[in-house]
Amino acid sequence: MILPRYFTAVASVDRDRVVSFLVRRALRLSRRPMIYALSERGLGQADLVLALLRVGTGPALALVERVVGRPVLHLRSQWLRWPINGVPRVSSPRLRIVATANPRRPNTPAHDRFGAAFRAGVTTIEQLRARGASKRDIRMARRRGWIEEIAA
Repeated sequence: MILPRYFTAVASVDRDRVVSFLVRRALRLSRRPMIYALSERGLGQADLVLALLRVGTGPALALVERVVGRPVLHLRSQWLRWPINGVPRVSSPRLRIVATANPRRPNTPAHDRFGAAFRAGVTTIEQLRARGASKRDIRMARRRGWIEEIAA
């Protein structure tokens, strides 16, 4: 979901034809205006920012600052490893994220991985792996009760 105050910033992505093309191809978006194309795929502002970071050109990084609303001072390598072609959909056990806040110790790689991969909602193990969670992260989250398996 895109916050209304950023609608004009998201719409400005359409003005740069090259960046718009690369983002649409990466996220498999339709040719509709960017806000509508993101909404119909169920993507939000964060997905657009990650795609722009992955494009990595000067104009794309300038658009990141417009969409975020402040200067981007630090680029982390895990943002650039984000699965640009989407998260694979595989029939594996479905999981529910139980932890409401990130339970990992702040300023650690585990905290960053947990924040990137373990989003609220129902997901699968393959989706968590594609978002950057390690097998150990998933095993520890299950053991500590931060995620639970849902019967299909």
